[in-house]
Parts: sequence; structure tokens; C-alpha cells
Amino acid sequence: MAGFVYTAQPARVVFGTGTLAQVGAEAERLAIRRALV
Repeated sequence: MAGFVYTAQPARVVFGTGTLAQVGAEAERLAIRRALV
């Protein structure tokens, strides 16, 4: 396997029933247009 470097912002985990409905608000909060899921 080729080596790589992964640098990320501090993690924020949103977990639980109904949290899928918050995805849009989370993307807006981070000012992102596209997400890699």
C-alpha cells in the first residue's frame, strides 16, 4: 500500500436517531458545498 498523509480538522461526531436530518445544517455550518461520504 502506498503511503499517504491525512490531515483533518478537529472531529465533530453527530450521532443518534434523527441526525440524518441535520446533515444540511452541518454542511452549512462548515461552509462546504460537497461532501465525501
